[in-house]
Amino acid sequence: MNPTIYEQSIDTQVLIERLSEMQEGDVLTYDALSEAIGRNVTREARHILGSARRFVEREHAIFTDTISKTGIKRITPAQVVQGAPKQTKRKMHNASNRLIRKLSNTPDELLTPEDLRRKRSEIAIQGTLRMFTKPATQEAVMAQINDHQSLPVGSILDIVRKAK
Repeated sequence: MNPTIYEQSIDTQVLIERLSEMQEGDVLTYDALSEAIGRNVTREARHILGSARRFVEREHAIFTDTISKTGIKRITPAQVVQGAPKQTKRKMHNASNRLIRKLSNTPDELLTPEDLRRKRSEIAIQGTLRMFTKPATQEAVMAQINDHQSLPVGSILDIVRKAK
């Protein structure tokens, strides 16, 4: 059996070219991107824009962010490191809070023993995620990282225990 060879569509190639031409700080509007391929990149061609963004990030280290209802902005690698993790951690923290609240409001007496174990397990896991995504925990871990290495998971767990 022959392996499948991925070929980019013409539309994806056009968007890759447009994204590749961007300089840091430049904004390409959704209207301009839609006009370039003759399809709406916020609706039926959204997946094409996603493919193009992933390609330029992977192959050219061109990072982009969305500007709500406007378009795509090219950002610097420093902006990626500073912004994306914070946003992701905030979303994880909030999602964990919501799930813990929902699970906590579920009456134990209405659950089977197996579902009760699952509930308690999930609350523990989500609590751990919530603890790991607190800004104070992040700062404590960052303070222990030097310029030339990452920390093993065991060391991070020790830092988190102390940072409570």
